[in-house]
Order: sequence, then structure tokens, then C-alpha cells
Amino acid sequence: MEKVVKLFGLDHVFPSLHSVFITTPYDDNSHLVGFLQNLARSCPSLRKIGLSRRKFPGIDLPAEFGVSVDHVTLRFLHRIQGLEEFRLEHAWPVFIHDEAVVDFISHLPRLRTLHLNPNPVYAILPLTTFQVLGMISERCPWVQDLALYLTPGNEGVHLETTEPTNVLRNLTKIRFGKTLVPDALRNQMMSYLSLVLPPSCDIITDSTEPLDGLPESVTTSTGFAGIHAFWKDVGAQWRNRRFANS
Repeated sequence: MEKVVKLFGLDHVFPSLHSVFITTPYDDNSHLVGFLQNLARSCPSLRKIGLSRRKFPGIDLPAEFGVSVDHVTLRFLHRIQGLEEFRLEHAWPVFIHDEAVVDFISHLPRLRTLHLNPNPVYAILPLTTFQVLGMISERCPWVQDLALYLTPGNEGVHLETTEPTNVLRNLTKIRFGKTLVPDALRNQMMSYLSLVLPPSCDIITDSTEPLDGLPESVTTSTGFAGIHAFWKDVGAQWRNRRFANS
């Protein structure tokens, strides 16, 4: 990753580059910061960015969290005003509050696809809550494809009390990845999603794409299998509901 950072740090090397997709082993997050900073400066014409940093060839998964990826890490992308797609895969959750997610998107008016690490290897409780969907719908309605790792919110905040004023009317696809919904709230999920998602939106739970990059020890664990089965069932219910109303 360090060599990649230096390459994109050279001036005027890729002034017309439209897409960059990089898969790299996990390393120091300072390299990620440097990469995004150099990318924004040297590639102003970028439309698509994909970065996967959850590959661990020949080594054990790191046991310590290290420096987190947060809104400070991502803010350099604000300079790429034509950015249409950003996909990040990372070992740990992106630690970013609801307001910071919306602020990130609001600075990128052409952004249509945002995959913000929905399947972290370490499923530590995230900061981003389901309330962000309503906030995006009100302030960033241009988003079409979302993949997020969410939490129902602080103690006492329930899905039924979160009432967005508008649905994400342009959204065509959404992934919830390893988002864990407590048993007590699962029966409310369909009602809540019907408030947020347009009927034509697909809830994607196809395991062939988001699970391929995860270690087998993670994908076969009881907890992970249960979460994936829950969202697969939600997706099936959502499709059946849409067909019944068509």
C-alpha cells in the first residue's frame, strides 16, 4: 500500500483516470489517509473508487483495532466533485456518526453508489444508526445504491419511533451486510423499511459478492450465519410484498 500511496502522490500522473479499484492487505491506516489525500489531488476526474483492505494472506487477523477509518479519513474525497461511486471494504467498521455520513454524501452531489463497509471482519458495534436512512432521504435523495453497517441506536431508541418524512425515492439497491438487529426489534423491520425504502428497491443479500472477501472462519461462524439468514429472510419478504402489491 505504501508504494501505491507514493505512486498517486506524483503530480499529473493520472489526470484523466476515471476508475480505480485496489485490493490490498490490511496495513497502517495512515497509508489509507495518504492514499485518499493523494488520489483527490492527482486524479480530479475520478468517477469510481473501490478499496478493499480486508485481505490477510499468510498472516493471522490483527487482534488490535488500530486507528479507525472515520469522517476525517474520508473527507479528502470531497475534492472529487464528479465522484459517482465509492466502495470501501475494511477489517473494522467505519466509525462515523449519522450526521457525518450525510455530510459526506452532501459534498458529493453526483454520488450514486456508496458502499461503506457493510461486512466488517470484526463486527464491533458501529456508530451509524438506522436513522441515517431518513436523513439521507431528506438531504441526499440522489443516492441510488447503498451498503451500510448499522445499529438500531442508543438504548431506548426503537425502529418504530424513527419516522423519516420521505422515502429514499431514487434508491434501487440496499445492503445491510452484518447489521445486527436485536430479536426484540426484528418484527418491526418490515414496517420500518416500508417507511424508508421505495417499493421498487431491492434488498440485496446475495452472498456471492460481499462474502467472498471474508475468511472462512468468519463466514461459517454461528453469529455471522444467523445475521445473514435474517437479512436473506427480510429480502425474501420484501420481494414477496412487492409482488403482492404489483
